[in-house]
Amino acid sequence: MLKKTVKVLVLASVCGLIWTSASIAQDAKKGKEVFQRLGCTACHSESSSAVAPSVKEISKVYAGKPNDLEDFFLGKREPIIDKSRFGVMKSFINLTKKISPEERQALVKYLLSF
Repeated sequence: MLKKTVKVLVLASVCGLIWTSASIAQDAKKGKEVFQRLGCTACHSESSSAVAPSVKEISKVYAGKPNDLEDFFLGKREPIIDKSRFGVMKSFINLTKKISPEERQALVKYLLSF
């Protein structure tokens, strides 16, 4: 009986991990669509920081701080990466404030997926 219970728990855990991974991937895909639609790609590329911080740099700096990144997009936090470039980003914060909470969370998940 104990072996069967353990097997069921392990199976449930594995299924949960698979479902969670699929959900995160789906959110990141939606976030990428939001990223492109808002025009973020005009300044932010995956790896180059020539114009603005790269997506990889954003992901590294905000790792483990999704709420900080979401608050930044709501205009509630100062940037924590290269504040000297923030002037251009200010107008885009007005856009990120207006998107739905679901889209904003997907955008955060996309940026943190690198």
